[in-house]
Amino acid sequence: MGTLATHHLILTYLTWRMRFVPVRSRKVAIWSGGVDPHHFAAIASQVRPLIGKVERGEDLTPHLSGLVNTLGFAMPEVSAEKRRHKKDHVLTKTGLHHFHVGAMTGANPRGRSGRLVFADVTDDEFKIIAISDHAAFSIGSAEWTRLFGISNRYIQSQLPAGAAYMAFPTVSSGHPLELVVYADHCDEMMTQTDSRLDDRAFVESLYSENNAVDGQPLLQPARPTFKWHFENCDFGMLETKTRTFFRVYFSPR
Repeated sequence: MGTLATHHLILTYLTWRMRFVPVRSRKVAIWSGGVDPHHFAAIASQVRPLIGKVERGEDLTPHLSGLVNTLGFAMPEVSAEKRRHKKDHVLTKTGLHHFHVGAMTGANPRGRSGRLVFADVTDDEFKIIAISDHAAFSIGSAEWTRLFGISNRYIQSQLPAGAAYMAFPTVSSGHPLELVVYADHCDEMMTQTDSRLDDRAFVESLYSENNAVDGQPLLQPARPTFKWHFENCDFGMLETKTRTFFRVYFSPR
């Protein structure tokens, strides 16, 4: 069996984990530049369960691809063809998550219809950019071309007139460039800081310079124990006894 360097292991985790959507309530919006109002009205019954969950802050994982529930990565010795299916290439190239929608019935308990909602998901907003199907993942197909056209127009709509941009550049391995750089930063931070986690002065500074979510001072255990940790895709140190997370970097996505 092969082994993975720390940088590669971090990048593998991030490429898988970015497919999930952190659980929190969001405002739903529909971008008219990519979604026809008449078409959306016709399929509203299929999309409504998803919208309700988004607004209530429920877990959206049941609407994601079933592939996110598998191992999510492949070792280097696995063939390129098999590794290709471990990444969400539309998410990588457009920044858009896709969600399966459909009316839940006795015969269709998962509420799947073959129809997909593509959305730009931030901490506060769930903006539906396009309605499509699995043909959007067939590189070179008419639906693939249509979706990427919508994605480019959407990105352009967020920029000042005439501004140049590069939409989600990727490296030769197929990973997003921003995640590669982020993984580098995480790896470097671990190398530079690991030995300091046993330094009393450094540990005390962590507690004195940070507060709890409610603004109150953090209580330092007599003998804190730390491990490197990702909270969703945010990187930092977790004190394992109190489950206190010291965030070092915010995820780029």
